[in-house]
Amino acid sequence: NLSLNDWYDFNWSKITASVPGLKDQFGGSLQLSGDGTKLVVSAHQADGFNDLYNNSGELYFYSLNKNTHGGTVQHNLEGIAGRGYTGGKNVDFGQGDGDKIGTSIALNRFGDRLAIGLVQGDGKNNVSINSGEAWLIKFDDTNFTGAQRVAKIGKGFTGTNNISVDELQNWDFLGGSISMSDDATQLVVGARSFDGFNDWGSNYGGALLFSFADSNWTNGNLVGRIGKGYTGSKNISINLNDSPSDTFGLASAISGDGSKLLISAPAADGKNNLYEDSGEVWGFSFTDSIFSDGNQSLRLGKGHTTEENSNFSLDHLENGSKFGGSLAIHKDYIAVGQSGGIVSIYKFNE
Repeated sequence: NLSLNDWYDFNWSKITASVPGLKDQFGGSLQLSGDGTKLVVSAHQADGFNDLYNNSGELYFYSLNKNTHGGTVQHNLEGIAGRGYTGGKNVDFGQGDGDKIGTSIALNRFGDRLAIGLVQGDGKNNVSINSGEAWLIKFDDTNFTGAQRVAKIGKGFTGTNNISVDELQNWDFLGGSISMSDDATQLVVGARSFDGFNDWGSNYGGALLFSFADSNWTNGNLVGRIGKGYTGSKNISINLNDSPSDTFGLASAISGDGSKLLISAPAADGKNNLYEDSGEVWGFSFTDSIFSDGNQSLRLGKGHTTEENSNFSLDHLENGSKFGGSLAIHKDYIAVGQSGGIVSIYKFNE
C-alpha cells in the first residue's frame, strides 16, 4: 500500500490540455522517456485544429525539468501532432476522421522514437473498417524536433518500412495497446478482438511481435503472434475464451531489454472461468532481441496457484475487477491497474 509520501523527493505538476475540448480524452494514454524528461500525452478523441476533424486525435509533446526536493516539476509544451497543426514543432500526420491517433503510446528510452496505436484505423485505402493500425514516428533529436512518420503497420500497407498484417479483419482493433523496448528494435501491438489462428473463434484477442534491424525501424518484420491456436516459429498459443471475449491484448508492457513481456486480458474469468471479468495478466520471457524461445512464464489471476507454472492466486479479485486494465514493468517490478482505482505492485526474484 503506497501513498505519495512513500516517495522521497516527490515533485509533481498538473498538466492540462492547451486546447481543451469536451470529450477529447486528454490523458487517455501517456508515456515518459527513460530519463523522465520527455512526456507524450494523447487526446485520442480530439478533433484537430479548430475542431475541424472529428475524433482524428491529437498528441501533445512536453519537456519536463527536474527540480530539487519540494519543488514543482516544470513542464513546457513543445508541440502538438494533429490534423491542421503546423509551425514550430507541430505536425500534421494526415490521419482521418475517427482514426483516434494515440489510443496507445510507446516511447523509447531516449524520447526520440514514438509508436502510437490507432485502434479505429482502417488500413490501406480505408477498406478494412476498424482493423486498427500502428504508426512509427521518429524525431531528429530528443527535443521533439522534426517529427516524421516513417512507417505504418496494418492491413495492406507496403513500401519502405511499412508492414502489412494480412490476417487483420474488420473490427480487430489493432493498436489498442502498444509497447516498445528501450532501443526501439522490439515492438508489441495488441489487438483485443483478434480471432486467433485461421479465425479460430470470435474476439479472443491477441498480440503481434515485431522486430527491426535498428532504431530507425528498417527491415521490420512480424516475427510472432500470441493468441489462440498459434504454433510454430516464434508464435505462442494460449488458452483464451471468445464468448464473451477475454480482451487479451488490451494492455501490454515490455521490459527495457525486451526479455520480458506482460499482456493483460481484463475480461478473463480466472481459473476454470469461475470469476466473471475478474481479469488476468500473462507473462512471457524471451532469450534475445528478436523474440526467440518465447515461453509463458507467469499467469496472474483469480484461482491460479503457484503449482501451476509459477502462477499466483489473487484472492482479492472479484467478479468485475478487470485486473490488467493497465500495465507497467521496470526491472523486477510490475504494476497492474484494475477497476475501482486500484493499482497492485509486484516484485519478482528473477
